[in-house]
Amino acid sequence: MAAEAFTVVSLIGSCAKVIAELHDLRGRYTTIGQTLDSIVTECSTLESALAQVKALGKSKRRARFEKGTELQMSFETALKGCSVTLEAVQLELEKLNPSSSQDGTWTGNMKMSTKVRFMWNEKTMQAFLEQLRGQRGALQLLLQAHAQDSLNTMHDLLARNQSVLNKIHADAMVLRARTISSRRQRPQRQSTLLPIAETENCYTESIFEQPMGEESSLDNDIFNSRVYQRVHASPQPPPAQPVPPPNVQNPDPHLNSLALNLPLPTPGPSPAPSISRPLDTSPTNSLISDQDLAQIAGASRISREEALINLRRLEELGGPEEFAIACRTVLSNGHDVVAVLTQLHKLKTYGTTSDYKIVLEILVALGHNLGHTVDCITKLHVICAEADYPYALELFKAQKYDIVATESGLQALKAIGSTKMDFSRSLQYLSKQKYALDVTKKDLEALKELGTGERDFTRILAVLEFHQFDLSTTLSQLGQLKGSKSQLVIRLPGLPAPTTEDMTLQFSVSLQLLEVNNFQLQQTVTEIQYLCDVAESVASQKYVLRALRFSLCDFNMTVRALQWLRLMFRETFLVHAVLEANNFNFFEMAAAFDAMTSLVPDNCYFLILAAVVGNEFSFSIAAEQIKWCYKFLPLESEFDFVLRIFMAKGWNRDRMWQLLGSTIRERTTAIALLQAHVKPLKEEVNELLEEMGKAVGPTATPTDWVIADKFLKERSYDLKTTIAQLLRLKASVVSTQAFSVVLQVLVKNNYDVDRTAPACKRYSELFGRAPWKDAKFYEFAFTIVEKLDFDIDSVFRGCQNIRQILSVVDRDPDSKSRLNKAFRAALYTLKGRKYDFNVIISDLEKLKADHGNDADFFHFTIQAAKALDGDFERATAGMEALFQKGLPPRVAYERWASLEWNLNRALNE
Repeated sequence: MAAEAFTVVSLIGSCAKVIAELHDLRGRYTTIGQTLDSIVTECSTLESALAQVKALGKSKRRARFEKGTELQMSFETALKGCSVTLEAVQLELEKLNPSSSQDGTWTGNMKMSTKVRFMWNEKTMQAFLEQLRGQRGALQLLLQAHAQDSLNTMHDLLARNQSVLNKIHADAMVLRARTISSRRQRPQRQSTLLPIAETENCYTESIFEQPMGEESSLDNDIFNSRVYQRVHASPQPPPAQPVPPPNVQNPDPHLNSLALNLPLPTPGPSPAPSISRPLDTSPTNSLISDQDLAQIAGASRISREEALINLRRLEELGGPEEFAIACRTVLSNGHDVVAVLTQLHKLKTYGTTSDYKIVLEILVALGHNLGHTVDCITKLHVICAEADYPYALELFKAQKYDIVATESGLQALKAIGSTKMDFSRSLQYLSKQKYALDVTKKDLEALKELGTGERDFTRILAVLEFHQFDLSTTLSQLGQLKGSKSQLVIRLPGLPAPTTEDMTLQFSVSLQLLEVNNFQLQQTVTEIQYLCDVAESVASQKYVLRALRFSLCDFNMTVRALQWLRLMFRETFLVHAVLEANNFNFFEMAAAFDAMTSLVPDNCYFLILAAVVGNEFSFSIAAEQIKWCYKFLPLESEFDFVLRIFMAKGWNRDRMWQLLGSTIRERTTAIALLQAHVKPLKEEVNELLEEMGKAVGPTATPTDWVIADKFLKERSYDLKTTIAQLLRLKASVVSTQAFSVVLQVLVKNNYDVDRTAPACKRYSELFGRAPWKDAKFYEFAFTIVEKLDFDIDSVFRGCQNIRQILSVVDRDPDSKSRLNKAFRAALYTLKGRKYDFNVIISDLEKLKADHGNDADFFHFTIQAAKALDGDFERATAGMEALFQKGLPPRVAYERWASLEWNLNRALNE
């Protein structure tokens, strides 16, 4: 056979080669487990799929295999994956073939059984089994895509499953790399299978190599080779004869032998390969009569020889002991052996060989009704994972094959827990209770009520599993953790009695610690009691237990960490604050503390604690602040001095940046000037800005402080002069919010106090002093300054112009109060006019020109405009309409206001 040819036919021959080697191993080494049988089955199925791929050469849909099409590239990738997988399996099997090893000295002194245990790697072979399943699944998916009637349907199917195909291809490429490495380590080995193909499109091109109806010489080489003929023709030693049903006659000798893992068919009229071995078809077996065989062939739409092949596959699928059940199922389900074989193969893939035997028992109990059996078993398999599948089968039997009751019971057990492990342990407990469903549900619900939340229930089930699902022992241990048999609920001196929440937390953490301690009860109780004793001097019991939980129940680390925090912060409430701020994460706290101690001098560790407290008790934020400061001014000899300044600035980076500058030269100058204006360096540095803090005020915003620090920098760090100037600015206004605006005006005037202070004072006096009675309006007046980019001179001029217009209309010296009220109303109209003084002044001038002779009308129209968001036109029109109705200006204003400025209602009343 031409091994170098990369064709589909050569892959079929490779499958035959692997199957032959596996049969040889099974005959010699009986200690090898069921994995070998599964590999044989998968290779047979893969061989069948490859035969169907080869048969596509006769298809009329050759256009779908044009070079570069999606289907062609997918087939090429899948076929290369088959080549890689078969090569790897063969390489592994050679280690178990004594004749293939040219250097057997390394195992020469071993016994045969020892060699098998040494060389048979169950984990590796399981990996190969999964890879073979993947390759088979990929080919079957692509065959399904090719069979689609429309191209759109085909492309949609490929698109939906592209991720699956990519995963199978990636696994094959990993296997390829390992295979290449193995061949390099064994240079004397001659590859007996196909080399790993590097040529593009070689496999898909081989499907259409020869004209329709002709067979290539390579095909003949493979199908006529001794390996292929030995696999598909030579009988194996006969097993024990199964007991036939009493109503079957005319036995066939070909059904008396162990089947040789021939390819499993897929549903269709002709599932078998086009070339098969010759068969003796004399009906002598006691299970299937000649008449039955003819009916099977007719119902399955296959030849008599193909019917015999499929019957052998049925025998191989379940073994000779179960063959009678398989035959009876064929006869009871329309004699369609292909359909029965397909469905039974599907059922076998759900679990182990033992599970398959239970499935056959269920099939018999259901009267060989294959369709109903497949439906029931599939539902059970969907609900349960592979490891839990046997429990579902046994429950189905215990429920007398009532699938509705079984499904309901399984779903009820699944709903009690929240994880797959919970469900698995629940099923194991169900098995312990001999599948008494109601008793099991009642017990599990009672166990769940002991804890709080799903995590507690998971750990309770773990305790149950540890005690081999002995409920009484489990309840006894959980009762002790609950405190019913030990004094675990500690009554600490000076503290209130533990709440239900505390007791629940204690039980939950105790469960977690019990699991960490490998379910050693005495050790767990001792450690919990010790922690409660620690809580008496370090922190409250609730915080200690939460700390233990967040440390993943590392008992020793939790105790050391709590004592470390107590040593640093002394007060219990500070320890609580630190634990909460750092999410009880001792690892992050320790790492942050180490980072800070590497930067701060030994005699200044108090600055670390100050940084933690000053940054909302967060170790990580404090460490970042200190690192930033160290990077900001990397002068080790002065770092503690800089940290003191940083602390005095409330650990605010913006203030620190404004104070010390952005360049090394600026910072150096700033430090030198600060030191020159500060008391002796050994005193607390935070005192140096205490007086400045009083000048700025306790309600100052961070922005206020940044400006004040910048002002200090502009004054060459002369604290006395800076404080005096700040007090001068503060005296120019009468409210805290107004002072914040004054500081912004100071920035606008380039820190010129001589220009800013008089301007602010003059503007403030415009609204009265000592202080202004209407504080809300006073703050609004400075809001106008803020809205107009802190240009206080322009705002002052605009206010003066408005007041002058009002003074011209209302000249009565006794009406000063009304004048001030009109002034405030006119300024409020700025809100609705985007603070544009020109618009308001223009509206006032028009109102003065039209109604300047009537001071009352003028005054109340401004009040109306204030309520109408500065709409002077609407206010004037409304007042004129009401005035024409004979209403005086005051009465007109009050009526309109009382009716929520609804002019129609005001006119009609």
